[in-house]
Amino acid sequence: MNIIPVSSNSAITPFQSAFPAAAKTKEPTTFQSMFEDAVSNIENLNSIKDQDSFDLALGNLDDIGAMQVNSQKAEVALQLFVQMRNRIIESYQEILRINV
Repeated sequence: MNIIPVSSNSAITPFQSAFPAAAKTKEPTTFQSMFEDAVSNIENLNSIKDQDSFDLALGNLDDIGAMQVNSQKAEVALQLFVQMRNRIIESYQEILRINV
């Protein structure tokens, strides 16, 4: 049985692009900077989606397929962010339950 190491898995690279500042720098990133990057990425995707919707309403949109893709990107990014938030809260609550 051949086991492929995680570092060579190409499925991980799209997730890394969700945090552009973390991918550009070689120095360690803080959780706060990753969180801020994720929020700014969601805001950017939502602004693109909103602009596409506005252009569609005005009849200025040429590519409806690109609009649908941008809308899905914004939705998936938001869902990913909410799931990350939920996991962080669950982890924090689990730490609070630990008896010292």
